[in-house]
Order: sequence, then C-alpha cells, then structure tokens
Amino acid sequence: MADLTLLQLVAASALIETIEKQCRDGIHPEAEEMRLRELIAKACHAFKIPTIAEREYSEVIGLVHREMRAPA
Repeated sequence: MADLTLLQLVAASALIETIEKQCRDGIHPEAEEMRLRELIAKACHAFKIPTIAEREYSEVIGLVHREMRAPA
C-alpha cells in the first residue's frame, strides 16, 4: 500500500471517531452496533490507526510515565 497522505489519515480518523461516538452513545440497535464496531476495527487496521482500546491503554502508559518522572 502506498503511504497515506495526512489528508487521508485525518479523513479516516474523523470517520472512525464519529462511528465510535455513535457506538458509545448507543444510538444503534445492538446488532448494528456490533457490525459498526467490527468495521471500526477493520478500518483502524487498514489505516494503521490505533483502536480505541489501544489509544486508552497508551494514554494510561503515558500518564504513568509522567507520574513516575514528576518531581516529588
């Protein structure tokens, strides 16, 4: 796959984030939400974007790392 442009990554990220918010807000029937969550995972993989679980985990790591470096 050719390198993605910043514009392509921003567009993919915006779409993924919008669908994640819809799933989080519970506006779709359960079966549709499950289908959308599968599509989110596929899109994240295709565009090499961390999934929401990976993002939350990396933020926790970042916070722990900052806490460890903070002066007493």
